[in-house]
Amino acid sequence: MSSPKLHHHLPQSYQEGFCQDGRIVVFDRVTGKLRRDQPKNVAAITHDYTIYRDGGVKDTSVEEFFARIDGTAVPIAQKLRARVALTADERQSFAWYLAYFAARVPRFERWLNEYETATRKLFDREHLRSPAQLQEIIDKAPLSDAERAEANAELMFQMLKSEEYTVAIGHNGRVKLLVEAGIDLMPRVHDLFWIVGHASDGAEFITTDNPLFEDATGTLVTFPIAADTALLMMRTNADRTHNYDKDVPAEIVHATNIAAARASERLVLGRNESYLRRVIAEAGIEGHGPAPIVEIGPLPA
Repeated sequence: MSSPKLHHHLPQSYQEGFCQDGRIVVFDRVTGKLRRDQPKNVAAITHDYTIYRDGGVKDTSVEEFFARIDGTAVPIAQKLRARVALTADERQSFAWYLAYFAARVPRFERWLNEYETATRKLFDREHLRSPAQLQEIIDKAPLSDAERAEANAELMFQMLKSEEYTVAIGHNGRVKLLVEAGIDLMPRVHDLFWIVGHASDGAEFITTDNPLFEDATGTLVTFPIAADTALLMMRTNADRTHNYDKDVPAEIVHATNIAAARASERLVLGRNESYLRRVIAEAGIEGHGPAPIVEIGPLPA
């Protein structure tokens, strides 16, 4: 049996918790377009987690790893929605699920690229001196004759000094880093204090393509589990082995949804189209992409 080519950074099983009649409402904050779609068509990129080996061989082990984590999480999410306490093993499994949600989404890739770009620009600000310096580097570099002929030190110097460039992590490198990030994040998520919030008074949670997000103070991490339930996580020294259930008033659910929409990378998703439009309007994100994650300030004078 062949492995699927379409890799979902929001698993279809996760999206189903926000569906109505098998469809989910999807809003694109950049284009301003809204549609109703099936989960299989949403938040998916062809071979996004595939590693390309020598000779073009495709290694899909990372996607298969994610599929196992997602499958394990489905019944655990159902227990949380049903107000059933988790075992220690279930909490650990769900912590892995949450950690890889943070690492597999497009926002993580953007953070990597912005960080690498910022690092390069700061290095150039400190060390880049003249076209002659670049020419010396070109002369010593192991380049082909064609590459050497195209390397113009003057143009490269002007481009680097203008900082009108970006640096992107290679595909295989990104996949490696996201796997490592999940390993690093898992214990941090596991050791937070978990409150399972249940929407009351007919309210519904929405979700986004960046579903695990912090509040402005960095003290509360929210993860919408489904339209009726969200996980609220905080740092604490209290007992970390149980989940605690709490009914969340409609006004708090709504405020949480606005915060979620503002934390989205591009897509905002939910069950109810008219309500989703209200959240988008109050969040003020229509036609606007997300803010930069890594900033280094203006060019020096």
